[in-house]
Amino acid sequence: MPSVHRYKQQTMNSNSIKSKKKLTPFYWFFTAFTFLLIWNAYDIATIIIQQNKTKEEIKDLKEENEILNEEIFQLQKEVQRNRQIIADKVLKLNI
Repeated sequence: MPSVHRYKQQTMNSNSIKSKKKLTPFYWFFTAFTFLLIWNAYDIATIIIQQNKTKEEIKDLKEENEILNEEIFQLQKEVQRNRQIIADKVLKLNI
């Protein structure tokens, strides 16, 4: 009968509710570190995407600025020509 008793004891032990393992401080540190690492990686990716968009916008604005500066230069030349034409006409009228 000793073998039956051992079998019963083993069955009772294996069927009993196992106590939860105590979580160590290292586990909590590692979990928090992993969570923060993922969170920071997401933030870094968001910042990089935003920086790329900003760089593209700056590039577009610089190109637009160059075009507008060229237009301003052309208009200033036209204004100068018109002033010269007006000055010539005024001189002809005064003579």
